Amino acid sequence: MALNPEQLKQAQATLDKISASYTQLGKTDPFRNFDLSKAKDFDATIGQLNAGLNDVNKQLEDMNSELDNIVGAFQLTVQEMSKSNTALNQQKKTFND
Repeated sequence: MALNPEQLKQAQATLDKISASYTQLGKTDPFRNFDLSKAKDFDATIGQLNAGLNDVNKQLEDMNSELDNIVGAFQLTVQEMSKSNTALNQQKKTFND
């Protein structure tokens, strides 16, 4: 038996979330050709879609975490460089006075 309209709506919403997440990642959505009209078992279909959504969300979380680490390292580097410049400027000022 095919999915009823409410089930189709829920499954399509999940597909839309998956597609948006893959777009954020800059990757091709493996579910782009998923045909809901051929789905017979709602539980199996929504289970498969939720697993796909969880996977892409995990990828986004990992990417965000990696970017946070890169930003943190860059900020620390800039802070260290600023400290060096301040000390250098103080030494220059001492010689110029």
